[in-house]
Amino acid sequence: MPMSSTRLDHTPMYSPDGKRIAFASNRSGSHELWVCDADGSNVRKLTSSGGPYVANPVWSPDGRRIAFDARPGGNSEIYIISADGGKPERLRDTQSKDGLASWSRDGKWIYFDSDRSGKTQLWKVSAGGGEPVQITKQGCAGDAVETPDGKFVYYSLAAQDYEKNTELWRVPAEGGEGTRITGGVCPQVFALVNSGVYFFSGWENPSVQRYDFATRKVETVGKVQGHLAWGLTVSPDSRYLLYSVYGSEQGQSNLMMVEKFR
Repeated sequence: MPMSSTRLDHTPMYSPDGKRIAFASNRSGSHELWVCDADGSNVRKLTSSGGPYVANPVWSPDGRRIAFDARPGGNSEIYIISADGGKPERLRDTQSKDGLASWSRDGKWIYFDSDRSGKTQLWKVSAGGGEPVQITKQGCAGDAVETPDGKFVYYSLAAQDYEKNTELWRVPAEGGEGTRITGGVCPQVFALVNSGVYFFSGWENPSVQRYDFATRKVETVGKVQGHLAWGLTVSPDSRYLLYSVYGSEQGQSNLMMVEKFR
């Protein structure tokens, strides 16, 4: 089911209660964050940046705040805004080129990507600010998502051939040695739920695959059509999968919802 606008809609994210969806779009003429009900109704603009690229909204566990990426100076920076709108505030003790934020399950930490150590790795910082802590050490790591029990962080690890050889890894939430889970993961396009991790096999007409936490096996659960744009999210009850796909016109992408995809 498409949720179209004739412009670029991408990086959707379900709220923790599954009742709302945050996403990025340039439907107003500039890149902004938007929020709508889970059925696509009641769409409203959350930010008014007026120009800089914004993307990758992620809800706090209590659903009251949204962290996102913005590029006011050309490089990614992390901001936080109330889910009801207002003035965004830059996340304290982060710097230029930090991005792709996500919250810990208890809301106390925010994970992010940064090359401050000389290579892109995962870091975390207190949601209220503080000294950032490095989580990963190997490869080109990013896209952190913490497990529901708060014990591990799943992330993507890019190889030299970024388009084809991105892998899914996990690391203890306090940091340490990472463990490879599987390969062939579309970069920045995976979603973690209570039972496992959903991801796409590639960019063009990909399979929907699922890594099961219990069996530790990967299974194919569906297939979608089109060329993917950025973003994948699964509703908290695991009934709906929402992703972004490019339309027939250049610069246009729509949010697509799949029901009962398992």
